[in-house]
Amino acid sequence: MYVIYDATQPHLALESAGTLDAIASALSSRSGAGLTVGVSLDGHSRGLTEAEQRELEERVRELRSLSGEI
Repeated sequence: MYVIYDATQPHLALESAGTLDAIASALSSRSGAGLTVGVSLDGHSRGLTEAEQRELEERVRELRSLSGEI
C-alpha cells in the first residue's frame, strides 16, 4: 500500500492507494510541498525505491501536463 503523508507528521496518512498510478493521480491535484510517499505493508513502512520514485515523478508530471498545471 502506498501512502502520502506530511513529512512533519509521518504517523498521519493523508491518502493511501494500492498503486503508484493512483498515488500519482492524488499527488497531481495537490501541492507537493512537504508531502512524502512511502510504502506501508503489514505494519512496516519504507521509502520508495529509486525506480518507484522515478515512476511516480514521471506520472505526476504527465498528469499535471495533461491538466495544464505545468
